[in-house]
Amino acid sequence: MWLLYSGGFPLDQDGMPHPMNPPGGHYGMTFQKIQLLRVESPRTAHGSD
Repeated sequence: MWLLYSGGFPLDQDGMPHPMNPPGGHYGMTFQKIQLLRVESPRTAHGSD
């Protein structure tokens, strides 16, 4: 799966650049390959009636 986003990283009020978050971003279009992980629900204990 691909994540596509655009980041504009202007200077802050003191003229310093903002840190890039997420890492790998830049000014312009960014493609990041991602993988979604499945979170399994907690299993119920068998025989705990």
